Amino acid sequence: MKKKVEDLVLSENFTDAIKDSYVLLDTNILLNAGLNSKPYVLLFNHLLSNNADLVILDVCKWEFLKGSASSKELREKEKVFSAFDIGIISSRILRDRIDQVIKVYRRFGREVSLVDMFLAAFLVKFSHSDKVVLLTGNYRDFPWNIFNRIGIALINEKKQITPIVALQLNKDAFERSLDNF
Repeated sequence: MKKKVEDLVLSENFTDAIKDSYVLLDTNILLNAGLNSKPYVLLFNHLLSNNADLVILDVCKWEFLKGSASSKELREKEKVFSAFDIGIISSRILRDRIDQVIKVYRRFGREVSLVDMFLAAFLVKFSHSDKVVLLTGNYRDFPWNIFNRIGIALINEKKQITPIVALQLNKDAFERSLDNF
């Protein structure tokens, strides 16, 4: 007899980590959702049922939409934002934090995409709140020594299990890294 494998498995602390929070989505969450939507719909519904406000940076939206092969595909992708009430945040508000993020990442010898730097800058800008969380599948782009892993969701995709990590900035560690630059 085959045992049913769950489509979505959450760590014990995942729900507490995202409850009543602003949840910033990395582009990879949306890209993967398009490939294997059922477990991601479960994830998005779990987030919304726990009063999470889903947000995405405009640069992530553009990265998500840029690969559209046709206007029909573009319209389908755009429906995701309204289907899950995903708010779009302008990256302009982060300009004052990008230089800090570049310095800290350089200190640790990390090279990441500009989009990931904007995501990190968002966490830096709003580090005064413990209710701002980043969800990403590319957790290696966010160094352990300055970002706290506060929850994990495992997505059962067709051929693999994909970890989705909930992150928050460790403000003290970030500021120490910046001071030591």
